[in-house]
Amino acid sequence: MRILHLSFHIGCVRDVAYIGEVLGHQGDFIPQLGSLNLLGGARTISKDEACSIWAACKDLFNSYDVIITSDIVALSRIFLENQAEVAPRVIIWICNRLSICMDREEEFFTLLRSAPTPKFTIVPYTEFERIWAGHLGIFVTEETIQPCGKTPLQTEKIDLVFRNTVEVLHTGELLEDISDSDAAETFAILNYGNSRDFIDLEKKLLDAGVKAVRRSFRDLRTLRRFRGIIHLPDAFSKFLAAELLHMAVPVFVPSPRFLMDLVRSPGYFFNIYGYGGQLSPDHVCLCDWYNYSGGRVYFESFDDLVGKCKGLSGDQVERLKVGALFDSEWHRLKTEVLWRRLLARI
Repeated sequence: MRILHLSFHIGCVRDVAYIGEVLGHQGDFIPQLGSLNLLGGARTISKDEACSIWAACKDLFNSYDVIITSDIVALSRIFLENQAEVAPRVIIWICNRLSICMDREEEFFTLLRSAPTPKFTIVPYTEFERIWAGHLGIFVTEETIQPCGKTPLQTEKIDLVFRNTVEVLHTGELLEDISDSDAAETFAILNYGNSRDFIDLEKKLLDAGVKAVRRSFRDLRTLRRFRGIIHLPDAFSKFLAAELLHMAVPVFVPSPRFLMDLVRSPGYFFNIYGYGGQLSPDHVCLCDWYNYSGGRVYFESFDDLVGKCKGLSGDQVERLKVGALFDSEWHRLKTEVLWRRLLARI
């Protein structure tokens, strides 16, 4: 099949490209469609703009068998507003809250509630997306398909397309600037808000005698060079959860119980109610860092994190890698089967 993918997110683009390759479909990503610049970052798609993009590109859109929209659901509006003219099947892969960038667009939610099947198929990428969709009166019955996290053959081409975006996002000192010998003894802290604004995790670890650094990176493969990766989760799903599983890199994350303690603390961010909110104990284990235990080290407090970093032995690293690779293969097979089954059905 010929598949066109619309997304603002480089991780989504890589993921769908990999699925297309492994299942033998032609997958295309076109960064500029009429007024829509997919390299410009997630944003609202109004009714007028959706119709304008459709008018400019409808012949291109209708030349495909399947169109997949991912990252935020706003992109699906191009097709929902023009459904009578849409020829291909449309898969709406919910990779972030349905309401992000579309909070005040009630007409858009009405379109989603009444989207005809099988022309439109709504697929969640975490179980929480199904719960959140139900909260908005949109009932999602398709099986959850999580990010596969595998690297497609066309990774270099995709990264080149997103190069300027990545360079803008990741400036200053990078993990790539650290030598291989230093990286092998250093814990890399993923440079997201909680490790910077909620707690200066780099300073805490350095003060405790743990060699650690918090920086951004441009190339995912850079993370392989480090002794371990530390992350304070801020969302139900992050592509790195699957990508690091395949790379067999030890990842230190709070245990579900400690994460609940953290999100109850002032200043800790977890993306749940659109742009922020409180995580519920009913939902904490839906966070994808807890789907697989392979390669994971769960800490119960920041002092426990210090102890586990200091105590990480070579034998432990090898066991963590074996567990990660076992779970990696299971995750890859499961994800490929789910995509194969969905695409074959539609």
